[in-house]
Amino acid sequence: MGEKRSASIMIEILFAFIVVSVAVSITLLSATQVSGVERQARIKSHIYDVAYDYAEKCVTGKPETVSSVVERGGMAFVTEYATGTLTDFFKQPLEVATLTVYLQGQSEEFSLQMMVVMPKE
Repeated sequence: MGEKRSASIMIEILFAFIVVSVAVSITLLSATQVSGVERQARIKSHIYDVAYDYAEKCVTGKPETVSSVVERGGMAFVTEYATGTLTDFFKQPLEVATLTVYLQGQSEEFSLQMMVVMPKE
């Protein structure tokens, strides 16, 4: 009984240490670092938003253009579309689309690529 209680206390101490560490690191971060983290989170949120909207459009029908620019949250994102074929478990061909979304002018830092299996018509 004493061993279980001491293990429980050790876990509580570990969690308390983690909470204190996070609180100290937040207070020590400079305003520019916090602003940079907030900007990155906002951009990544928009990238996922644009990517999932684009994936929905691609599944319902192929886009008219291979590449386009989408405005979201005051930023421009480039969407690109490429098709291909893969073989499934039963050796049947599957049409797939590779979707790429990136922040215009910063494709190295902020980008997302996903594959979508196209429905059979």
